Amino acid sequence: MATEKSKSPEAEDIVELFFKELSKSDNYEATIQISRKITSPKARERAFLKMLDWLKHPDPYVRLRIVSLISEFCDERVVEPLIELLYDHEADTMLDTIVDALANLGDSRAIRPIIEQFPYLEFKAIFGILDYGDDAIIPLVDALDHDHHLTRKKSEWVLASTPVYN
Repeated sequence: MATEKSKSPEAEDIVELFFKELSKSDNYEATIQISRKITSPKARERAFLKMLDWLKHPDPYVRLRIVSLISEFCDERVVEPLIELLYDHEADTMLDTIVDALANLGDSRAIRPIIEQFPYLEFKAIFGILDYGDDAIIPLVDALDHDHHLTRKKSEWVLASTPVYN
């Protein structure tokens, strides 16, 4: 007969501990350390699904931490919610983090939505589009005719730094 103390670190409480730390604003490093201890497939799936829900959390700092961590799960189910978050006017302070997460996932569905956000992104984030390789070239060329002048200009800068385009 197993006792409570004999539970493995992969028990349900590791996921709960992860979300408890995640909701605190003062110890992000502890959250990262705990997330690395969630290794069983069942616990990772539970944490992932809860993270998807928490992408809509009212606290923007919690959402920012979720965006930073969720791409590590390498699950394509997060691509659409992250793309939706790109267009959320309340998420504008985390656009660069969202783009980094999408770039880490490498799903080509994100290319055009990222380009649409070029006017609002820092240069480091716009050059992250190059992580998509050849899949990004045609959307970037198309963006040269975009209505927004910053989208055109930033697309031009990215293409100018691409060996394929030069």
